[in-house]
Amino acid sequence: MAGEVNKLPAGFAVGDTIASRYVLKKVLNSDTGEAELFVCEYDDFPFLAKIYFPEKTPSEEKIEQEKKINSHYLIKKSDRFTFNGCSCEIMPFFNKADLISSGKPVNDKRLFETIIPNVIEALKTIHEAGVVHGNVRPTNIYYSPFGPDQVMLGDYGVDISNAMEPTKQTAFGFFPPENAKGIFGKEADFWSLGVTLIALVTGRDPFEGLNRKQILKKACTFEPEIPAKASDMLKNIIRGLTIKDHTTRWGYDEVKQCLAGEEVAIVDNYVYEPPTSVYNFNGTAVDGLENIAKAFALDWDNAVSCVNDPALLEIVDNYAEDKYNDVLNCCKLNDKNLALFKLISILNPSLPPYWKGQQLGDLNQFASEMVVAYDKEPYMDALRSNIVSSVAEKQGIEEDILTKIKKLENEVNVGAGEELTSYKLRYYVSGEYIYEIGGVECKAVSDLVNYVKNNADRLDDVCNEFINDIQFFAWLEVLGYGEQIRNWRKTVY
Repeated sequence: MAGEVNKLPAGFAVGDTIASRYVLKKVLNSDTGEAELFVCEYDDFPFLAKIYFPEKTPSEEKIEQEKKINSHYLIKKSDRFTFNGCSCEIMPFFNKADLISSGKPVNDKRLFETIIPNVIEALKTIHEAGVVHGNVRPTNIYYSPFGPDQVMLGDYGVDISNAMEPTKQTAFGFFPPENAKGIFGKEADFWSLGVTLIALVTGRDPFEGLNRKQILKKACTFEPEIPAKASDMLKNIIRGLTIKDHTTRWGYDEVKQCLAGEEVAIVDNYVYEPPTSVYNFNGTAVDGLENIAKAFALDWDNAVSCVNDPALLEIVDNYAEDKYNDVLNCCKLNDKNLALFKLISILNPSLPPYWKGQQLGDLNQFASEMVVAYDKEPYMDALRSNIVSSVAEKQGIEEDILTKIKKLENEVNVGAGEELTSYKLRYYVSGEYIYEIGGVECKAVSDLVNYVKNNADRLDDVCNEFINDIQFFAWLEVLGYGEQIRNWRKTVY
């Protein structure tokens, strides 16, 4: 499920040695979507260890494809093995030799004579092998240790469909618009190269400071931020590489032609379509998360099946990214009624709380309705699930009353009767501990004693009246006579 945290098994922590030779020294990235990256050492030489999560192990087909890749513009994977059930790849690590960390100035001469030609040749080699690089960005392009007039592209073969998940630690700004629609072709690598060039000539990532959803939206609508002082050739290359329509985006041939001084057309037929905020619920189109929550609250039985609906999760991801993880946590609950209760409150915090079609905004009303309801099961279920105390706590109810409600919820979970529970709840939330008999309001046991004395001439009828009344016992319990009642019952039954 999207958003879940990937983990490596034991044996992959800083200080551990894998395959009897590589000592893990530092975590570079704890979750790229498919792997964890470490700086490691072997015979005092630094390497980069890419350790795949068990469920993200690359296929044999992909491994065979990558074995065929060979170019002096690519950082070759020097070792590959399985350790503790995880696929591991080892490659050289050029510390502070990438295009950003090195601190070396990037001018037109270096771009046109070294960086762009070398990177597109590397991409051509990868693509001809049927592989998408998937992670082109400044920190994955390194100055070659063999000389300053060559750069090398590293960490190819990333599965972007994994990296696109919201919680992954990836550079979303280097992903093109089509990735959001599930299209992951080689054209994505040229978009990433275009954004890389913008970062190099401006000194900053054009998507810096934006969250994932803002990045994806901007990628669909932005025009390249190119300094006015940039050469016409560089402007054209960046514009060609950042065409939003992946079918007309520049690739190897177009960049090569432009570098040769040829004129190349820039055609972008992309039309931005904002993601839908409309959810089809039970045959009705509902627009907006707040309205979806209202619809769920009023049609509980049909809404329960929507808790795990990917279409709903997509709308939340698009329009309330800050709520996405909370919604995901709801989906993981085994009790789908409880999940729906929480989901409604997340999507529309201003909506009164609902439980199985019953509004809990006014606990007095809820308790009164429970007393007279023929079917008390939805109310009892709310108590079993600790929903009533949750609502009471959010409403700032007095601590003493909250404690009593929580105690009542515990009693329900061990088998307390529906009628007795309903009366006790009404007493607690109303704060009025009154028992009425024969038109007389009794606020204390002494009032009841006086009533009995005043009606001594029909004592049997009076006693039968309250002895057979469940509300009477609820009243005594809330007044604090529960222990006496239990002892009395032992002598009677």
